[in-house]
Amino acid sequence: MTKKIKCSYAQLSAPTARPNRFNLKYLNYGLFSVVIMLGVFYLYNINDLTVKGFALKQLNTQVASLADQQADIEQQANNLESYYYLSAQVPKLNMVAVGNIDYLTANQAVVARR
Repeated sequence: MTKKIKCSYAQLSAPTARPNRFNLKYLNYGLFSVVIMLGVFYLYNINDLTVKGFALKQLNTQVASLADQQADIEQQANNLESYYYLSAQVPKLNMVAVGNIDYLTANQAVVARR
């Protein structure tokens, strides 16, 4: 047994669609672009720090080398100024030892005139 029901299709009024202000598609694109920019910025900073680290290491080795050279030069200067070195060099100069010194005395009446 079938029962027939009188049905009428009434058109329901669609609710007024308000504009969707918050679109997830654009939010995802924005977040993706922010993540990409942060990644590029991070890689740039890591590269910059690595280059500066290598330059700093090279400069530190150069400072150590120059400090060693300075120590060697100071030691060489001290050796050249030592009394032992100078006393060994005196005989090579062929100088004569100084004895008594006689000074000339002039009369006070002697005056040079032009």
